[in-house]
Amino acid sequence: MFLRTLVEACGQTGWIIHSYVLLPNHYHWLLETPEPNLSAGMHWFQGTYAQRFSKRHQLVGHVFQGRYKAPLIDAGTNHYFRTVSEYIHLNPARAGLLDSACPRLSDYRWSSFAWFIGPSSGLPSWLEHRTVAAVYGLDLTSVRGRQAFRDHLEARAWECISGRLGDVDRQRWAILRRGWCYGSEAFRAELLERVGRALAGKDRASFGGSMLRAHDEQQARRLIDRALRRVGLGLQELRKLRKNDARKQAVAWLVRTRTTMKHKWVGAELSMGSRVSVYQAVRRFGAASEPEVARLKRLLQDLTI
Repeated sequence: MFLRTLVEACGQTGWIIHSYVLLPNHYHWLLETPEPNLSAGMHWFQGTYAQRFSKRHQLVGHVFQGRYKAPLIDAGTNHYFRTVSEYIHLNPARAGLLDSACPRLSDYRWSSFAWFIGPSSGLPSWLEHRTVAAVYGLDLTSVRGRQAFRDHLEARAWECISGRLGDVDRQRWAILRRGWCYGSEAFRAELLERVGRALAGKDRASFGGSMLRAHDEQQARRLIDRALRRVGLGLQELRKLRKNDARKQAVAWLVRTRTTMKHKWVGAELSMGSRVSVYQAVRRFGAASEPEVARLKRLLQDLTI
């Protein structure tokens, strides 16, 4: 029923699935959206499936726990796309679902891996195998290519089961699970620039999540860089200054009055201690009128994000 509902969603939205796995309490898709309809499509899919599930099992209440998470993936670099696809396909092994009844990864039914290692003529139209095959340098339309793909993923599944998974893989997957995007620094920077353009003239309440926080942090760091040039200091020099140094307090005051960043973030970024310390320093600087404080305020008064 889950897959039938997904097929309907792809038909309505034009979505393309590059990899998927369905597990007892969650699912993963490597999803391409040719049209900007992710939110509307997910609303339909999860709402429709929840209704069907509840009706079939005569249940009431929520089926899904909270909102879905949708980190953006850098498809322009093979490394990132391949990492995400493997993360998805290896989920049954990591979740302990391979046992005597299902000893191999290829025995797990609810995954695109089973489709990819089968005859290519049987692939459904909503499941795209060519991009995944390309990042492995394989042709999944050939028997040899499918066997090579199968052998590779089965070996990787054994690494998960036997505890031989390397630190590099663990770190990459941790970044994927925690982050709002997974890709190169250039990819991340491009996304943040797009967020900035989208925010221009719009209500911030219509945006949210970790991507918006990342955008705000980027903007705050740019403001700090401009302020440091005005006061003639580098960031490391500023961090080494005493907490009561007027220049350090000036930069903290600027960030707190011109951005949405919190006291805790400013304290960590400028090495100013706890959020209480930052709050007190900013309040003192804002209320002070000594010549040096007045000079710094004039020096920084025209800086904005």
